[in-house]
Amino acid sequence: MSLLKKVEDFFKRVTEEELDDMVQEINEMELPEYHEAGMGCGIEDRGITDRYEACKHGYESAVEDCDNDVISPLKDKLIEANKKVELLKTELERRSKIILALQEHLPDTLVCEIKKPFS
Repeated sequence: MSLLKKVEDFFKRVTEEELDDMVQEINEMELPEYHEAGMGCGIEDRGITDRYEACKHGYESAVEDCDNDVISPLKDKLIEANKKVELLKTELERRSKIILALQEHLPDTLVCEIKKPFS
């Protein structure tokens, strides 16, 4: 299964409200300011003098920061949302079994009244 398909499947299981909360959180994030004096410190500390190596170091640092500050927290929220969906599915299945069992023993009019709160 492709990554895109996995992402699409996952978002089908997350509620719209949970997605809105995540998007709002991303939009409200404050990006760090550029500090010219501090930008070379990591490069100098590592003895990097080659500009391509410096670029690679900057890229790797940015990816790591993005993962720590954005991706991992969102992944955790999505995992929690998925757990909620699974719990709701389990509860729905349980209630459906109860209704099916009741249908065998109760008149149809009473079963319809029992179904209403679950619809």
